[in-house]
Amino acid sequence: MRAALDDYRAFGAEGRVLVAASLSLSKAYTLYGARAGALVFPWCTDPALGAALAISCRGTYSNCARAPMSVAIRMAADDDARLELAREHARWSGVLIERADALDAALRAEGLQGAPWDGGFFVTLEMPEPMSVTERLMEEGVFVVPIPEGIRVGVCGLKVADAARFAAAVRKSRS
Repeated sequence: MRAALDDYRAFGAEGRVLVAASLSLSKAYTLYGARAGALVFPWCTDPALGAALAISCRGTYSNCARAPMSVAIRMAADDDARLELAREHARWSGVLIERADALDAALRAEGLQGAPWDGGFFVTLEMPEPMSVTERLMEEGVFVVPIPEGIRVGVCGLKVADAARFAAAVRKSRS
């Protein structure tokens, strides 16, 4: 994050630019579904922009709920809580890596292209006719989301033990 901000500062020094940075506290603090975040304009002190954003954002979005605000405040003040959160992140990141690796291996074992996962909760498997593939997968009790590029798979919800069954169903659905 620091390197990105330094790059933006250098970019801004070249002329008049408005740089905005956004962040999601929801995922950072494992508060999925409890929306909390920020949109900041570093190095901008324009009072007109501040007033416009205050009015627009307050009228459109209001404030975030008390629970995520309370968590963010607690985390900022509690070193032990931040360490525990880091341990939790590491644990669940490991689970996602295991699941993505199992999916990739299972797909390749079925003679399919592997799963191009590089982080996050989902992976997209490129394939033609994603809607018809999705419908055939549903008949097998496998649920994915069709998107124009292929199918979106929730690595977060796919157990390692289910990867082989999933991959076999994908292969079958493409026939």
